[in-house]
Amino acid sequence: MREIEAFLAVAAELHFGRAAQRLRVTTSHVSQTIRTLERRIGGQLLERTSRRVTLTPLGRQLREQLEPAHAQLLAAIANARQQAAALRGELRIGYHSMTAGGTFAAVAGRFEDEHPECAVSLIEVPLKDPYGPLTQGDIDMLVSWRPVEAPAGLVVGAILDSQPHVLAVAADHPLVTAGEISIEQVPDWPLTHTGEAIHPALLRAIVPATTPGGRALRRAVTSRSLHDTVRLVATGRAVHLTVGAFRAYGLDDRVTTIAVPDLPPVDRVLLWRADDRSPQMRQFAALAGTPVDC
Repeated sequence: MREIEAFLAVAAELHFGRAAQRLRVTTSHVSQTIRTLERRIGGQLLERTSRRVTLTPLGRQLREQLEPAHAQLLAAIANARQQAAALRGELRIGYHSMTAGGTFAAVAGRFEDEHPECAVSLIEVPLKDPYGPLTQGDIDMLVSWRPVEAPAGLVVGAILDSQPHVLAVAADHPLVTAGEISIEQVPDWPLTHTGEAIHPALLRAIVPATTPGGRALRRAVTSRSLHDTVRLVATGRAVHLTVGAFRAYGLDDRVTTIAVPDLPPVDRVLLWRADDRSPQMRQFAALAGTPVDC
């Protein structure tokens, strides 16, 4: 590499002294390096007189071939240095209840393995304001259920995984013996109602307001939290339409779930600000399946 840099410097300056100044070494060092390169190649690269330095035909050919390769090499090294320096610090990723598991957890683990100097911090985002912390810059990314409509200024990345719809019911509920239920039957049962505890946009991303046949879901029993929902379902006061990930959160032996096979699954995705081009975000998005242009 030093021989190549010395040769290209002399080829550009056609002067050993100026080439030495560019390289911040002595003139004799440059001269010795060029002679070493010529011996390695087995041919003369420069014509030297007391008044001028010129390239030989072999020197011109070597310069033409080396310059683009050398520039590409320098660019690759500079980019690697930039990436190594940038992927430090912290990547703040928001989540809602039931969104931080599955494929996302695997991607986060891989990111930390590949970039140990950049920590992933998981920050729970309130259900009543699911996108505000991201748009305001309080977090860098958000793992959430795919919104029905992309919030303004945010990018929706590739699907991490998908969750089937299920209906949470009491373990002794009459529906348990059936093993599954059509969404058209769900309005026959009182559903939990979150009131203002969950933003309508996030609620629409998880469950529809009506069945495909046009029946409105009967949201009749108010729940203020996940634990409250489990309690209401366990005591038979309500059923709860949700996704399969619910099974891992707060269930006890009084609650079970049955499939709702005629509803499409709910996609878990990453979101980030459209104007964010941070290397940390780009790398995490790429690992999750959505390369982001620099």
